[in-house]
Amino acid sequence: MRERWSKLISIVSTSNRFSLQKLSPQFSSYFKKSREPSPAYAWLKCKREEEKDCSALLNGAGIISRSGTIFEADSRYTRLSLIKTRDDIDLLVEALGSSYFWCDFLKHWVYFS
Repeated sequence: MRERWSKLISIVSTSNRFSLQKLSPQFSSYFKKSREPSPAYAWLKCKREEEKDCSALLNGAGIISRSGTIFEADSRYTRLSLIKTRDDIDLLVEALGSSYFWCDFLKHWVYFS
């Protein structure tokens, strides 16, 4: 789980479009030391005002998620499951890093460079 969470953080942290919930290391009484988070689910937020339904946006890119409204949260939030196969997680990270989500960034970069 930790590897999956790290992959997701690495791709989302470079985005101005999405953010993840903030999780800090917690002390493990079993391991007797502080451990990095490794959640089974990730809450992704669409930060742009015009993107009111984050789940629908991801669905358009072939990413299955659960709308925040199911969990009594705003529709700009969506829950991603990290309890899937390694291939599913690789596809998720690949899709989030795809040009579908980065086309606006590239247009601005080309315009200003």
